[in-house]
Amino acid sequence: MRPHPAVRVARALVAAALLACGAAEAAPPRPRLEPDTGSRPSFLTVAGDHLFFIADDGFAGPQIWALDEHGAARRQSLFRPQPGGAPPGEPRAAGGDVIFTAPDGGGLYQTRVGRGPAVARAFAPPDTRITTAASWNGHVYFGVSGSGSLGELWYAGAPGEQARRWRGPGEGQDALTPSLARLFSLPSGVVYSHFGRELDLSRNEYRLLTAPDQPARRLGAPGEPIEGVHDMFATGEDPVWYFASNMGLWRANLDTGEAIQLIDTQAGPVRRVGVPVLSGGRLFFQGHTAETGAELWTSDGAPEGTRLVKDIAPGVSDGGAYYLAPLRGGVCFVAKDNAHGGELWFSDGTEAGTRLVRDLIPGPRSAEPYQLTAWNGHVYFSCYNDTYGEELWRTDGTEEGTELAAEINPGPGSSEPYYITVFQDALYFSATDGVNGFEIWRSRGTPETTEQVTRIRPPASLVRSSSPRELTALGDVVYFTAVLPDRGRVLCASDGSAEGTGPVAYPEGDGAPLNPRGLEIHDGALYHQTGPEEAPQWWRIGAAGGMPEAAAQGPAPTPETLPGAEAAGLRVVPGSPVAFAGGYVCAAYTPEHGIEPWRHDPETGRFDLMGDVFAGPASSAPANFTVSGESVYFTANTPHGGTELFRSGAAPGSVEQVWDLHPTPISSMPDRLHADANGVSALIRSHPEGYLPQGAGRGEQAPHWLAPYVQPGEFAVTSNAEFFVCDTPDTGAELWLSTEGHASAWLVRDLYPNVTP
Repeated sequence: MRPHPAVRVARALVAAALLACGAAEAAPPRPRLEPDTGSRPSFLTVAGDHLFFIADDGFAGPQIWALDEHGAARRQSLFRPQPGGAPPGEPRAAGGDVIFTAPDGGGLYQTRVGRGPAVARAFAPPDTRITTAASWNGHVYFGVSGSGSLGELWYAGAPGEQARRWRGPGEGQDALTPSLARLFSLPSGVVYSHFGRELDLSRNEYRLLTAPDQPARRLGAPGEPIEGVHDMFATGEDPVWYFASNMGLWRANLDTGEAIQLIDTQAGPVRRVGVPVLSGGRLFFQGHTAETGAELWTSDGAPEGTRLVKDIAPGVSDGGAYYLAPLRGGVCFVAKDNAHGGELWFSDGTEAGTRLVRDLIPGPRSAEPYQLTAWNGHVYFSCYNDTYGEELWRTDGTEEGTELAAEINPGPGSSEPYYITVFQDALYFSATDGVNGFEIWRSRGTPETTEQVTRIRPPASLVRSSSPRELTALGDVVYFTAVLPDRGRVLCASDGSAEGTGPVAYPEGDGAPLNPRGLEIHDGALYHQTGPEEAPQWWRIGAAGGMPEAAAQGPAPTPETLPGAEAAGLRVVPGSPVAFAGGYVCAAYTPEHGIEPWRHDPETGRFDLMGDVFAGPASSAPANFTVSGESVYFTANTPHGGTELFRSGAAPGSVEQVWDLHPTPISSMPDRLHADANGVSALIRSHPEGYLPQGAGRGEQAPHWLAPYVQPGEFAVTSNAEFFVCDTPDTGAELWLSTEGHASAWLVRDLYPNVTP
């Protein structure tokens, strides 16, 4: 196939430029030296054989990711891609998976590692949002608020099962609205807060729920329930647990629900209680009194055995006792006195055995250790030092045994280790080496065993660039938004040539409207919005191109569901239906098959299963439905192949896999599917550092050196070429194209040129 004339022109221009510089065609760019922000992993959470966290790859915005013991990372969610957008809710362990809320709180999702991307477990009722969630014994429990409600407790079973409001099996106070200030799971069940004392809004009682059809058990002694207003903290081992809230400290037996109050912050001398830690059979926590300030306290589980350990900062000054971590039957913690500032301390529970471990910054200046984490006979922590900056340290509780564990960012620069988590017999945490940005690192306690694990976010250039977004093909032209010098972000178009790439002109009098966004093809035309978010202006560009025309409204929204689905026993995944073969194809849930691809015929009302891609009740979670000719392409997950590309005809049972680029459970994660007359193309994860264009039956991949620079969220296909965004050290993020089986890749035009010496 001969290349498009515009592509031939672009190739000639680029080749001439390369020859003028004495360079070979498609030569790799210079190594990147400038630092970048990285994916900034946060909320590291261990569940089963995976480490889950929130990270931003720079294109899809903050999403849920999973990391296995081999260091392979895969994205587990794809909420509306929006760089710098709101993140999903904090992931919480649910067996071998995690549950988390959508960025807007409208839905509760669960990962399906090894079985597919995240799937919806429940949705918030109308005009409410999910505020907290927990999982126990196959059910998810979640609190919702909104529309003037003080909060409601809901629950759901298997994925796709209808969520229900929990009211308790009887009437009375169990049926009243809980406050849901806190919801968390313990081995014995789910603990939630409830307005007690005849709906006294100043106090919450805590209750243990073991099953939706069983009454909740009030925690506490008769007439003296465990109470709090804000968050509650728990530590212990079944059946004995300790609970701390702003109302006090309790020791409870979860088998009986009976509790003993160790500290009453409303009546006793202790005004506040910190997060408790168990070590050597004793409880350690921070207690605050008017006479001593905040200091270290301990308890043997009885009121008379609950006492101050030591007044480290004598008088009303706060010694602190923060970031407690168990060590050798005692506890390591951070405290502050006038002579040493905030430094590392150790206590065995006695005044004589409470001492400074090491003054990491000699004198009254504070090293401020934090993130204390016990592992393998040591306590690991982050702290600042004038020589090393902020790095990873460890201690065995002695001065000589307190040492630098790893200097990740050499010299006085800081790696800022955070979210330190024990996983697969190692420490995992977020840190930066000063060049690659914040990514996940792993350490087994020595410099030799400390290494970077992920490179989720490709290198970010500090070179000024046009940063093309929302690449959308209409015929042989690709439309996108880009930043131009002295103009800001505007709508642009490209036919693949440098001279045919530039801003789109609007009708005289409209100028270049601000904030173009939401590019979408509908009925052979390009629709987009401009102006403020609260009052957008819709525009339309026909297949012949030309100036945009003002449109009264935007394209019809994608159906959230399909008529008759519920009667047929299906629950359609919202927003998944796509017009295909005179009907619709969608992702839908049934108890027998999980979430799989289905076809709906509007004339007959029939729903036909296109294929049980992940056999049985497990879900393949099909997504990204893209129609090309008489086939529909989509991504789906299998237990042995991970997430790959599939296609199907209109007849049931015609599903087949297009490719499995990684013949292991590691996924190629096809992204941004685009259809044309020759088939479907997508961006795939070709190796751990980046993405490359790939087409069904289109030949080889693009040059391997491009992978770290290709942005997976921006990709578009015309009949002759594939356009994508590439962020190189020389130009920054600009528009590129690839042709002829991806054997070559070309910069189309540097829309934001940089002047270099």
